[in-house]
Order: sequence, then structure tokens, then C-alpha cells
Amino acid sequence: ISMASWNSDHVLAAGEKKITIPGAYMEPSITEMLNLKMLKGTHAGLNDAHSILISDETAKILFGIADPMGKLIKIDNDQSVKVTGVYQSLPYNSDFGYMKFIGSWKLYLDNMHWELKESDPWRSNMFRAFVQVSDQADMQKVSARIKDSKLQHVNKRELEFKAQVFLDRKSVV
Repeated sequence: ISMASWNSDHVLAAGEKKITIPGAYMEPSITEMLNLKMLKGTHAGLNDAHSILISDETAKILFGIADPMGKLIKIDNDQSVKVTGVYQSLPYNSDFGYMKFIGSWKLYLDNMHWELKESDPWRSNMFRAFVQVSDQADMQKVSARIKDSKLQHVNKRELEFKAQVFLDRKSVV
């Protein structure tokens, strides 16, 4: 399982260059789940909270032909992170073609103070969770097995909403 923010546009700045580009904050396990082809660095690049993986397209825009490894990028004029990896851009015909950078999930959580106030972690629907199932798995059967898992954890007043958990197939061509 890999927790993730919703993908959205962020301002990335390196020196005088600033771009608005889509990306997400994710747990380190996502790199292997997506089988990212690392052009520089390794799949372990997100283990440090102040790290970022960027696509080869993003690297070219921000750094030209210079080696981006170890360089600092500022996200949304707020957080400074170090480039710890460059991955080959994912195809646009995949569900992850939009993703031009991956920030550290730990950094995301550390800076989301409102999340710390959430008394019931099962109540919030503001995050995504990616799971990897075998190619032979029947998605409907797996979804049926997990559909009531949230109901087993929410407080009684939330039961009336009858929230269900299900799988949605994502592809990385």
C-alpha cells in the first residue's frame, strides 16, 4: 500500500526558474509499484522527507543539461527539497502521465497541520491509497472483500453514510 495526495499543480522553483507543474506527494513504495525507470538516483529517493523525484521533462525544464541530482527545488514558495532522483516520464496514455514530480509523503504530512487535528483517521477522504494486486486478481472480488472495512472503524454517527471502500484500476502502460 502507498498513501498519496491528490495530484495537483504546484509551483517548482530552481534558482530563477519557476514553473507550475502537476505532481503528487507519495510514500516511497510508489516508485516500485509504478516500476519507475530511474534515470538518476534510485527507487529509495523518497526515503528522506526533504527529497523530490522529478521526471526527465521537469529536469530539462528546470536545469537544462546540468545534472539535477542534489540540487534544491522550492515547492510552492515554501518548502525546499533536494532532487534525489530523475525518472523517465510516464506515458500520457497512462493514469500517471500527469505526474511530473513526486514529493515525499512525510513532508506532506509534516506540513498539513489540519490533519493532526483529525480525531478519526477513517473519517477523512482527502487521501488516496494505492495497492498492488496480482494480474490474476478479480477486482470485483477483492473490492467485495474490502467494501465494509471503513464501516468497521468509523464512529457510530458516521455509520449512517454507509461508506464503502473499493478498488479502481489504474494503469502504467
